[in-house]
Amino acid sequence: MKNTLYKLTVISFALSLVLSCINVRPVAPNYNDEISGLLHSGELAWQLSGTDDVVRLFGQPSEIKTEKDGGMELINYNYANNLVFRFSRAREGATGFSHAGLCFVKIGNNSYSRKKGELFVLKSVFDLDKLNGYEMLSNCDISQLDLRDFPMEKLLDLEFNSNTIWPPKNCLPPDFDPSQILEFGENPGLGIRKLHANGLDGRGVDIAIMDQPILRQHIEYSGNLKVLAEMDVDGCSPAMHGSLVSSIAVGKSCGVAPKATLYYIALPMWLQTNEYYIKGLEHILKSNRSGLTNIKVVSISTEFTSNLLYPELKAILDEVEKQGILVLTCNETPFNDEKYSLHNLGVLRPLRDGDRESPYDYALGAYTDGTEILLTPGDRRTHASETGEHTYVFDVVGGRSSAPPWLAGLAAIGLQVNPKLTPCEIRKHLLDTATKTQFGTVVNPAEFVKACSKHETSEQARSNN
Repeated sequence: MKNTLYKLTVISFALSLVLSCINVRPVAPNYNDEISGLLHSGELAWQLSGTDDVVRLFGQPSEIKTEKDGGMELINYNYANNLVFRFSRAREGATGFSHAGLCFVKIGNNSYSRKKGELFVLKSVFDLDKLNGYEMLSNCDISQLDLRDFPMEKLLDLEFNSNTIWPPKNCLPPDFDPSQILEFGENPGLGIRKLHANGLDGRGVDIAIMDQPILRQHIEYSGNLKVLAEMDVDGCSPAMHGSLVSSIAVGKSCGVAPKATLYYIALPMWLQTNEYYIKGLEHILKSNRSGLTNIKVVSISTEFTSNLLYPELKAILDEVEKQGILVLTCNETPFNDEKYSLHNLGVLRPLRDGDRESPYDYALGAYTDGTEILLTPGDRRTHASETGEHTYVFDVVGGRSSAPPWLAGLAAIGLQVNPKLTPCEIRKHLLDTATKTQFGTVVNPAEFVKACSKHETSEQARSNN
């Protein structure tokens, strides 16, 4: 008996030594079932659940990471065993809503997020203070709420879309009409619709946009959209950004140039590399040379990434300029050289009771400080939504992304009246005709078009002589 116990002890000890030398990975808890249950029960809810709710359920995270994604601030709470909770909110106080709401959960290779177009119900007015300041009331059912005493200034800062289910009129403030807000938001402002009434709408002009994947079928722009290229975006869902910029440029009800032809290049902007902008511009040059297109304006609603492929980017922009193509970006001055494109553009926010046609009835918009070289309307606009081909969204924060497509549409109208204009001449007319206000330099569409129509290009001058 003693010998047997001794042998078992020795074997047990030896086995423990062997196991101690093996890197045994701990078995992960079955978080999938737990997360599914919490989402089903409502203990976790998209947008409404914040960081405190997750800490209450799962304890303190091992790591917290914050990053920016366009107008959003993303906060990642990282836990052991590859469990990640992501929260989002509008960054830098662009709206009055600062709550960081749950938008994504990842467990190893599995992930959970709110489905595009998924409707969810708000049951308390207090839930409105938990909106993330970005999606807000889009695809929400708030029909159970009584909003008569809800502050009007906060109500007007709520993004919503045509799928939002509102309370009956007797439970809304008397002056608040969501359908009217959607309609007013379609107006590009600053006299653009008066130009349209006179047949100045960009017809016959090709423009290009380089941006994130787009919902091609949306009724707002599908009639004049042609996809020129898709670069490494296979399997990617349509993004909000693509529908936004396309609506502003060529949308039939929202656009500055509703009759212009839009050639779209979809690319992974989130990778933040100049590589795709270089490839996109090369593709445009090749398409123009082949006679497939005659693109004269390119809108890129981002900044070029500093010091990454900068010599190659500079070379392609030089060539694009020589070929008579205007490039519009949100960039600071590229390469510290004023000749490159129109850059450092900002946006305006219409005053609540103001006139959208007057440059003086605006305030500075999101992420804009008045030092920009040119300002366009941008905030509080209606545009196509990526969630459905008939869905529209009222976007409180358009941000600087709205300025390049707005000016691309206006440049298309300028080229409609004078197709021989060079990029340099278009830039000069935009800046020379702009209106100086107390908060910055605002684009003046009517005067710009007059300057374009009267401008005699060097080629025209030679032919007249």
